[in-house]
Order: sequence, then C-alpha cells, then structure tokens
Amino acid sequence: MSKITHIELSDGARIDVTIGDGGCASITSEGLHVTESDVNSMEGMPDLELYDGYNAAMDGLESLILGLASAGIDVSTEAFKTGIQSAVEAINNNVNF
Repeated sequence: MSKITHIELSDGARIDVTIGDGGCASITSEGLHVTESDVNSMEGMPDLELYDGYNAAMDGLESLILGLASAGIDVSTEAFKTGIQSAVEAINNNVNF
C-alpha cells in the first residue's frame, strides 16, 4: 500500500511524495518551478532560460527529498516539512535571475 505525503509550502506550492512497497518512491510538485506559462504571464515576458538555475535548484531539492524518502526517512514530520520550507526560501533568496 502506498503512503502519500503532502508538503504544503507557504507560497501555495505543493510537493507530493508517494512511497510504495519496497521503498520505491515518486515525487510531483505544483507551483515549485517557473514554467513557460508563468513567464508568459510576467510583465515584459522574460526568457524562460533566465530561470534555469532556479529550476535546477528546485530539481535538486526534489531529488534530495525523493532519495531520503526512498531510504526510509519519514518526510511527513513537521520538522522535515519546516526544513523543506526553509530550503525553498533559501533558494528563492539566493538564485539570481
């Protein structure tokens, strides 16, 4: 039986981690990456490539979460979710556009 953990972030983004039998895991997210649709709605329509570093940082964070979940770390704890929120805020504060 699969266990799904929802990590809701303060900016409305969401990360869902599904852990299946045998430790296999998958991850999906909404609102975490800058997409072409996001860029098209921005004033001046900047180039999506400006956000490559930001999206790569978010991909790395998702990979870390997925690896930890697969290794048996409980990603559903409030402490873990708080840590993820802090990591997302750090990425937002430190990636230059």
